[in-house]
Amino acid sequence: MTGYKPQTLKRAKQLRRDMTPQERLLWNRLRDRQLGGYKFRKQQPIGPYIVDFICNKKETDCGSRWIAT
Repeated sequence: MTGYKPQTLKRAKQLRRDMTPQERLLWNRLRDRQLGGYKFRKQQPIGPYIVDFICNKKETDCGSRWIAT
């Protein structure tokens, strides 16, 4: 994903290192495709924002494209 400023990426990296205990618990359930086989990422910049967790799901109905869910 692109369209974010370098300082947003730097902050996202910091948040990945310094997760709260609650985020750690959730991440342990989401990582390694444990939830329905979907791949999740943590602390992902999207424009000027940083989302805690994101799953990109591939649709195959009318061609391939990636959507954020």
